[in-house]
Amino acid sequence: MRRRLLAATGVLLIAGLVGIAQAAVVYQENFDDGTATEQAGPPEICWSLNTAEIPLSSNTPLCMSGRTLRTNSYLQDPVIGIDLTTCTGPASLDFTYYQFSFADVDIEIKTVSSGTLNCSTTTGFSFYTTPSTTGSCQFISIPLTPGQLNYVRWNHQYTANAMWIDFLTVNAECSGSSCETQFVETFGTFFQSGSICSIFPDNWVTCEGNGPYLTTGGDCAGPGDCAMYLAAGYPYSTSATACVDLTGASAPTLRYDYSWDGIISLSPTIEISTNGGSSWSLLVSSHATTGGMCESRCVSLSVYVGQEISLRFASRSSTTSSYFDDITVYPNDGPCISITATPTRTPTMTPTSTPTLTPTPTATPTRTPTPSPTETLSATPTETATDIPTATGAPTQTQPPAPTHTATPPLPLPATGPFGVGFLLLLVGCLLAFSGRFLLSKRSG
Repeated sequence: MRRRLLAATGVLLIAGLVGIAQAAVVYQENFDDGTATEQAGPPEICWSLNTAEIPLSSNTPLCMSGRTLRTNSYLQDPVIGIDLTTCTGPASLDFTYYQFSFADVDIEIKTVSSGTLNCSTTTGFSFYTTPSTTGSCQFISIPLTPGQLNYVRWNHQYTANAMWIDFLTVNAECSGSSCETQFVETFGTFFQSGSICSIFPDNWVTCEGNGPYLTTGGDCAGPGDCAMYLAAGYPYSTSATACVDLTGASAPTLRYDYSWDGIISLSPTIEISTNGGSSWSLLVSSHATTGGMCESRCVSLSVYVGQEISLRFASRSSTTSSYFDDITVYPNDGPCISITATPTRTPTMTPTSTPTLTPTPTATPTRTPTPSPTETLSATPTETATDIPTATGAPTQTQPPAPTHTATPPLPLPATGPFGVGFLLLLVGCLLAFSGRFLLSKRSG
């Protein structure tokens, strides 16, 4: 986006910038990581936010993307310091601003011929301009003085309206490498036709094949947020960045978002060159499919500290397109730790099959018939604990088996005989009759 916003908005505030097109981008800041990053140089950059905020992206105006710097009251006067003592030729501080209503923020500048850069400075500023356009994003360029320490302050006056600041770059010709010391590409907030090399020539120097183009489609873009589109087709779509100087870096990283849904062996690659693009080697050899989501990725560049690098993004598929967004190379970003840009798919915690405490049914005892030929009057059976599963997770209360009351069988009753109760009564009657007759005969004799 950066300087290309100028063509889209038709607004340019430049003073004394003859030949500024020859200046290189030596610093960029989009505030998306929630900080205003300082730089060791060249040129050295310092910040003092003075209570200004970098709110979450939910607070960002629609014509901007990611997070922004916001000044919202007279107590919030951010300052940036830029050491141009080793720089020659024209230089500028460029940024985009937005205010819904007039915020009454004075932009002030200060220069010091020598000394140590110190963003805590509060005196010696001179008025430069007060941005007045409301309701749309506007580009503005502030001239800087080469060979001196430069400070720019956003001095919020006494209104209660907010001003948002984004896509900030410092452009200068400084001694040492002509490469950028860091790389930031968000691809802007509005669609433009043509290849990204024609839209963003400061960042992209070579485009080949089908595109690459800007898009508001795919899983990493949307209305008001563009991404790079490596279109399917042959010859393959490729884009190479301008060089990035890592000679003063300590822990550089490449961060980006991407989406791709195809065969992994045909997924896009990222190549790196340390000789100005004369030869390339693989940095990222493949990308996993993202399943309809936008994934964030971080690659350590520590092995390239002390060198100047270029990156090349390349499609390898004639049938499936790929998308990249929010590409950054920071010289002192530290180790790759997961960030949040775009949600990464959290692995679904598929529960390990927790054994539902469905008791293994013990072999249901086959009722072995008692080899008693007679019908046994069995005692009322004690209730055997049935395997009714308890609620999952609750331990099954296995009841101890109730003692089986094996009653000592009484003497077999005649009723269990083969002739039944009637025969027994008849037999008893006969015995009694016989006994009576025997006793009578004996008494009469």
